[in-house]
Amino acid sequence: MPSIYSEEIFVGSDQPIKLIYIVGSGHSGSTLLDLLLGSHSCIESDGEIFTFSEFFSSMSDRPVERKLCTCGSNVEDCGYWQSVKKQLSPSDKSIDLEINTKHQKDFEERNFKLISSILETSEKSVFCDSSKTFSRLKRFLKSTLFDVTIVHLVRDGRAVSFSKQKKAARKTGEPECWHKYQDVYFEKLRSWKEFNLKIHRRLKSNPGYLCLKYEDFVANPRVKLTGILAKLNLQFEEPQLDFWKVAHHNLSGNRWRKQMNSGTPQSIQRDTNYLTSMPQQQWWLSNLYAFSGLRKFGYSLIKE
Repeated sequence: MPSIYSEEIFVGSDQPIKLIYIVGSGHSGSTLLDLLLGSHSCIESDGEIFTFSEFFSSMSDRPVERKLCTCGSNVEDCGYWQSVKKQLSPSDKSIDLEINTKHQKDFEERNFKLISSILETSEKSVFCDSSKTFSRLKRFLKSTLFDVTIVHLVRDGRAVSFSKQKKAARKTGEPECWHKYQDVYFEKLRSWKEFNLKIHRRLKSNPGYLCLKYEDFVANPRVKLTGILAKLNLQFEEPQLDFWKVAHHNLSGNRWRKQMNSGTPQSIQRDTNYLTSMPQQQWWLSNLYAFSGLRKFGYSLIKE
């Protein structure tokens, strides 16, 4: 099968791509951060780009009704994504769109070509990838083709796990019985603690690393965005806070992203439902279970 990755995109490239990589647990606010960063005049963000193959490969088994772009169109009808595809494969014939290949060199070149095509289509200079996984980040860090700024987004593990607990209840058709799914809650809390402590331990000495607490971010997005942008020698732009007015073409991410094409103003505010709804016994067991992670990232043991 011929490759989608045109040699012209890669040959002669002597400058690494400036890449913002958002790493963290699910339900941590990465979709919101991605949309705000992608509303900057120099930054393009397309959500969890590691899912690109699921949306475009002829080998994908993703249902067509789930191949929706944030703009509201199916990706096959979205002018933005069709332009990216044309950049990659001018012939537009049967193509191989696998970007998650195991071989490091292939991974580097394919992602470089894809992101180059996205930046050329968007006419921007920095790409934001909110794929969140540590394994994907490590592969970017091994490459000389990317200049990576790491945003480690951390949200209170009790909030993250409570969201997972309620989601599990919704999936089984028992949204009002979320309290029955504490096993899901504590499993998520365990993985939250281990995952975030590992990231911090391994990356804290990297000059491109920035640890950002979700709670601080939503409390003062202007200040926190300014700090991220400073690492890229960029200035904060006021229209970023009106991110819902900007056209976005994200793949995957929080289902909330689908509201971007509604024209309705979107507020930036902290979800504190876990503080008011979680039973006290579950709360205090959480503190014991995830104490080291909560302490490391500065979370209070009392409800605030």
